[in-house]
Amino acid sequence: MGDADGSADAKPKNVSQRMWEKFRLLEKRVEDTTKRSTEKRIKHLQKTALENVARALTHPDDGRFVSLPQETEHTAHPSSSQSTGLGKRKRSAESPAEDGDEATKFRDDGAKETVGEEGQWSKVRDLLSVNEHLAGVSHGNLGPKTVLELKIEEAIAAGDFKKAEELSDHMATREFGEKITKAIDAKNFLEHKQREEEAVKAKKKKKLNWGFEAKQRWETKSNM
Repeated sequence: MGDADGSADAKPKNVSQRMWEKFRLLEKRVEDTTKRSTEKRIKHLQKTALENVARALTHPDDGRFVSLPQETEHTAHPSSSQSTGLGKRKRSAESPAEDGDEATKFRDDGAKETVGEEGQWSKVRDLLSVNEHLAGVSHGNLGPKTVLELKIEEAIAAGDFKKAEELSDHMATREFGEKITKAIDAKNFLEHKQREEEAVKAKKKKKLNWGFEAKQRWETKSNM
């Protein structure tokens, strides 16, 4: 095994030393580029993808879990006094206490939105890998490559690492957005199935064969 590894790292006979060093340097730069902070990248992708998918949702049941930031009181219905700096300064001079109350309310609304987004994400996060068992066999680097992957390789070969990084981020965002969409569909399906099961259980509940008045007449007759 040691000899095999050594021969893999050794310079081929038909390649000049200068070209070999240039190739090794390019290979190292590619590895350094691809080993960026994965956690930071995933957090950013989670936030952007969740916002984009939330805005695209039209299912009425998702209103309990998905809140659109642009529909809040402060952004969807701006007051006329906020559109002009003069009115805002005049109101601040006349009633500073009201401004303080509004600032506190704005902070509270922002905190509620943050908690709501965390609740939304916790409901979807566990379902991100719900369809992984249907993906089939992964061929890794030997499988067919998409157009975007080919463009990334072309950018790396040309030395345009900035473009390769942008294309890689775009591909990761797209893949994560697809996972989010499938997870939300799975959540809606599970909720619908749960409602159906609850309805079936409600129908199976035992009902009395008589009402209160009929039972009372029967007991009165038996006591006579």
